[in-house]
Amino acid sequence: MKRMRKLSRKQKGVSLILVIVMGTVAALMALAVMDSLIAAYRSIANRLGSQEITGAAESSAQYSIAYINQYAAENGGDVHAILDTPILVPSEVSGSYLQSPPMVKSLSNPDTSPGWTAFQNSAIWDSNNPSTDYLRLNVVATNGIDKSGVTVILGPNGYGKNLPTGKNSFFSNAILSSNSTTLGTNVNIALPDKSNIPDAQERAKYYSQTVLQSNGTLNLNGNSIGGSISGLDGITSDASSKIFGNVHSTNLPNNVFTPETNVLGDASSSGIILGSVDNNVSASDMVPAPTPKSNGNANVDLNSKQISPGGDSSQVYDLGSALVLNNSTSMTIKPGNYIADSVNIAPESTLIIDTSSNQPVNIYVRGKTADDSSISISADGISYSQPSSAKVTSVQLYYNGSKKTAIDLSNSFNGLVFAPKSDITITNVSSNTIDLNSAVVGKNVSVLSSQGKINWTYDPTSTNASLGQGGGGNNPIPGYNDLRKPTFFNVLSWQELSKSQLP
Repeated sequence: MKRMRKLSRKQKGVSLILVIVMGTVAALMALAVMDSLIAAYRSIANRLGSQEITGAAESSAQYSIAYINQYAAENGGDVHAILDTPILVPSEVSGSYLQSPPMVKSLSNPDTSPGWTAFQNSAIWDSNNPSTDYLRLNVVATNGIDKSGVTVILGPNGYGKNLPTGKNSFFSNAILSSNSTTLGTNVNIALPDKSNIPDAQERAKYYSQTVLQSNGTLNLNGNSIGGSISGLDGITSDASSKIFGNVHSTNLPNNVFTPETNVLGDASSSGIILGSVDNNVSASDMVPAPTPKSNGNANVDLNSKQISPGGDSSQVYDLGSALVLNNSTSMTIKPGNYIADSVNIAPESTLIIDTSSNQPVNIYVRGKTADDSSISISADGISYSQPSSAKVTSVQLYYNGSKKTAIDLSNSFNGLVFAPKSDITITNVSSNTIDLNSAVVGKNVSVLSSQGKINWTYDPTSTNASLGQGGGGNNPIPGYNDLRKPTFFNVLSWQELSKSQLP
């Protein structure tokens, strides 16, 4: 019995030791698992934190670029006043992670920062023709533990080497097309005549303004042009064309455009400076037409022969249907902003533009029609209450759809047509010579005059550069806040900085 008790005590002792050992092992394993979980948690937290500050840096950079372009749009492209000045990024954008407010710096002098060095090594940078207008934007975000940074190089729109975009498309040309522009016979298009400018260099500078521009092709059909022309994909004509300006295209016909014969530069007959013929051309941005929201209704009143209410350029009136005039109807429309499903002015009917207050009539077309054309205006379809007061901004037509735009003319026309997706045809249906003071933006633009002639004159300085200023008028388009403005600076290089490159 005693022996049995001794063995039992020994077994209990061994069991206790085993329990202690196993418990210790289990505890060590639990600690190991806990350490592993803590490490994994830290890794996930760090990764999420890193992603969050990276997003903050990138969002803040995008905000800063928009700020720079907004300032440029409001100051004619000049951003010198905001160089080396902190950009106050809202906390909703930055998450309050910015190490310091971003600042834009000029890169007119050589720079050794990582982003600039990478940009110099890129295909965009042309070391033989360095621009002095590049900008650098550095943005660094931190959560106190980790950092993330971005360096962005900005260049003026159209600068650099092999850039895909060029000048902005608002009414800076008499005609701008995204696909083609075709002139019929007897169609002369020109800047206002300044051939009497005494200084030849100044005349040459004036006539270097582009009157006709196409992202596709130009067909001049032997007409003469008073100003420069640009056809990205090609220009066709014959040897009778005279260009009082310069010619830009990547595809020119052989033996047609020669400086001595056709490209006359400054429109003078003496002391002439010959124009240039080159392939220095880039596409224009084709921005959408504005689509403002209405804040009231208007009706076509056949009894009073006017559209009412009207006359308030701060209001947007919705007609609620098409603007249709037929049966020899004459109707007066006062200055203001009007929305219509379509515009159809039949022969012998007239829409009279009230020009007494010197304010524009803006008509925004939805394109809700079963017809082929969303805008169809017959001869004499538009006239002016005071013809001597009519100007290029008196009537403005905006359409963002792809149906056709057809305007027949037998008398002078003053107005703007902005329909970047539409095929636009303007035709002199009379045997008279008619004067146009106009600017047109469309997809395929044709200007025809089978029996008479068209003298088209356009001064780019007569309209504002941005549609955001009333499409060439003096008042902003009410109820429309998201209209694209000119992009003065493009992103040429975007580099995420490594930890070793961060300040």
